[in-house]
Amino acid sequence: MTPATLIETDTGDPPRLPSSPVSDDSVCFDSLVQDSSDPNDTDDEYDHSWLNESSDDDEDDEIRDGNADVYDPNDTGKGDDINESDEEADEAKVASSLAMPEEDLRVAKACTDANKAFSATQDSGTPLKRTTHRINESGNSDHIKEVLLDELGPMNTVPRVDILRWISPAYEDLAEESRINEFLRESGEYHKGRWRCIPKNPKLEKVLYDPVCDLWNAILDEFMPARREDMRRAVATDRVKIKHHAIHASSPDICIEASGPSFTLVSGEMIGFSNIAAFIDAKLETDASNCQAHMVQLGGYARQTFIQQPNRMFVRCLIMTQHRARLFHFDRSGVQYTPLFNYHARPRLFVRIVLGLSSLDERRLGLDPSFQWIIGPQGVKLGGTLETVRDDGSVITYDLDMEEDIFDRTSIRGRGTVCWPVRDRETGERVLVKDYWMSEGRTPEYELLQKVRYTPGLCHLISHEEGRPETKDFRGDLSALRAVIFHNRKSIRIIIKFYGTSVDNFKSPEEMLAALRDAIQAHQTLYTMGILHRDITFNNILIGIRGFESEDGERGVLIDLDMAIENVRPILDICKDFRSGTTMFQPIMVTKFFDLSHLQLGKEMIPAQDYLDDLESIFWILVFLLFFYKPNGEKVPHHALHDMIWRFEDAAYSYKEKTSFLNNKSNLYLAQRAIHPDWHASCFQLFRKLYERFDSIHQAKEVAFFEIKNPLPNGTVPNRFSDLLEDVNGNYSYIIELFDDALKAVVDAKKEALIAALNDADAPSSPAVSEPAPVVSTPRKPRTRALRRDSPLVALSLTQRTPKRTRNSNPEAGPSNGGIEDLQSPRRPKRRCGVPGPSRLSQAESFENDVDSDDGDMPDESPTRRLPKRRCIAGPSNLQPQAEPVEDDDMEEDEQEDDF
Repeated sequence: MTPATLIETDTGDPPRLPSSPVSDDSVCFDSLVQDSSDPNDTDDEYDHSWLNESSDDDEDDEIRDGNADVYDPNDTGKGDDINESDEEADEAKVASSLAMPEEDLRVAKACTDANKAFSATQDSGTPLKRTTHRINESGNSDHIKEVLLDELGPMNTVPRVDILRWISPAYEDLAEESRINEFLRESGEYHKGRWRCIPKNPKLEKVLYDPVCDLWNAILDEFMPARREDMRRAVATDRVKIKHHAIHASSPDICIEASGPSFTLVSGEMIGFSNIAAFIDAKLETDASNCQAHMVQLGGYARQTFIQQPNRMFVRCLIMTQHRARLFHFDRSGVQYTPLFNYHARPRLFVRIVLGLSSLDERRLGLDPSFQWIIGPQGVKLGGTLETVRDDGSVITYDLDMEEDIFDRTSIRGRGTVCWPVRDRETGERVLVKDYWMSEGRTPEYELLQKVRYTPGLCHLISHEEGRPETKDFRGDLSALRAVIFHNRKSIRIIIKFYGTSVDNFKSPEEMLAALRDAIQAHQTLYTMGILHRDITFNNILIGIRGFESEDGERGVLIDLDMAIENVRPILDICKDFRSGTTMFQPIMVTKFFDLSHLQLGKEMIPAQDYLDDLESIFWILVFLLFFYKPNGEKVPHHALHDMIWRFEDAAYSYKEKTSFLNNKSNLYLAQRAIHPDWHASCFQLFRKLYERFDSIHQAKEVAFFEIKNPLPNGTVPNRFSDLLEDVNGNYSYIIELFDDALKAVVDAKKEALIAALNDADAPSSPAVSEPAPVVSTPRKPRTRALRRDSPLVALSLTQRTPKRTRNSNPEAGPSNGGIEDLQSPRRPKRRCGVPGPSRLSQAESFENDVDSDDGDMPDESPTRRLPKRRCIAGPSNLQPQAEPVEDDDMEEDEQEDDF
């Protein structure tokens, strides 16, 4: 019994069990229920929209617990059916509430209709599974192995295939039977039913390393022609730390070193995962049956091979003992393995496996042949080409842009997305080639992009390629597999317009805000067309090609529709593989799956992802960008808030951490202290308002989480959050307006600062004087001589230029040493030009001081004390209006504005 049969909405009626569908569609629904009970059946949305066309007779015939129950389409309660009001009433409601122009009204009406279609037919969401994509590589390696096991699945869900039905036919043509027999007779490597060099009873597994390498290389020397440009050689690497793409390193026991068009050397290294064709791990016979541990260990090596050889489609490797061997195969559908086989008793099969795992044909190694690399003398890739086809079927070759970094997913199982920046040879135009592995049953991304082509804010499709490989092509005879444990994936290639970099590479606050704002607008447009994105990350929001200066609506571009779903998709099109994503930005209700996995409530309880979840993902992106970056795009120093945000990435704790972040309002104070002071105040206000908005949405969803609605007569279950989702146009408008307000405040502040800087640059450096007052140029006595105590210069200078200072604590007592000590008082503060000046005599003194000093410093009034530098020039005439004093802080601000 599912949880839905126990938990009902409060409609005033006693709990009733949902009845089975009456129509023939029940067959499809029953098969869906059976599939969902399988432990490995973990992927897509339950979309029942094709069953939405039920007749009144079906409703009248619906029976629950023996009682007839007629569904009223106008019933607005929380119970069994959704509200389906008249279209004209809907239009009038939208027009009166929003007062929109005709075009905007049409868009709002389309958005409302699309939202109703989603809400009416989808309540079960795609199950999630932890994967190694974007895992914290700095953590413990045991944690990475644990997540990798979750990704690949336990051994009872992994396909096991007889090697004679799989590998033997695949490698049969690599060597003729007669030649293998000749090698076995004459080489001396095989004697009396056993490979001579392999020890029979080793005490340690490392004793096997060199013998296996010798045997492997002996087979390669016999059957593989030696070519300088293409080399294969077995090398013992148990003592070599081969670097991962991040900070860790590992040491496979034996690696098949390779050179050729698709392999490259790491700078300063003799061998790396970028030039490995395959690898072997040696084990003792006593450890041969620990299959799951071997799968995880080899899976770690395979993962690094996929990452560092991004055009790799599959990886194969061996476990070898002194008697038997087992082959593992990794691709985007997961892993497949063979039973242990005695390679001494099957020497011909073993020879073909050696030749297959070391083949000079890169296709047999699992490399995509559409790539051709240019390798330099030091084994480094200097360039390359990518060959694909246009929509009309003609072949086109692009040059790989080696100056741009590629994007790739770092997990084994899943989409395996790789984005290649390339250039058109004929036009020089930059485009992006995206390769990914679509789970069978999904709608290809190019079909969705064709529907939204030329829509502002959404990526523009140029062409696509069909007929590419599928993972089932690599796995031999699939008749031996159970369909419930193998999910085929198809290679999809699309060519799209090249935009700017991802939003986390912003250079100014207005660029970041505008990119997010236009991405939200594009998301609404997509939703209006009946498509929900479901994979919002900062990598899927690109900055417009001209940044903030791009056209409105294209300052941010939403890409990557390979996880998107439509609101009209048949049940039979629903795929069964699990769904992965970037946990850091996934909405709370989606990450709740991991919490439910411990509560064992079942995946039926996971709600369907909705448009509010996608908007929440944009909120988490804003949190990441505001608190990890400065407004100019530079990283900020570590703060305690960063540790909290990084815990969002851990799938096991993401739900609890995000919930705590929203529920604990003291985090607002912590966030206010963590945000860099250069951010405009409107950016924090934007964060705070979105924080409050999504906190309220989260609380409302938590209340309605267990309020599963009764199935409709056709078997579909309305969305339990349909009431919360109803005001779709209002929700979008509110969030877009928040971004517009913040963006306007930032832009206005920058304009004001720019105007102030320009005004300061145009202003004269000193007050304008029509006719400078005559300056008395009476020669002054040297400052090294003591002035008379009753000198009028001393009196005038001390009374009008600066307050009288004395070291004597008694203000009524005169100077103790003839006034010399009075002149040796602490330094006088700096005074800017424009300060109300002293008399002409004091101005003359200032002028003479400037002339007497070569470096511009004012001479001291004592040979043992120097006064600070004077930056004043001759002051205005006593007849001119006096300017107000300007403090030095203002001076520094003016200089900063001048620099700007």
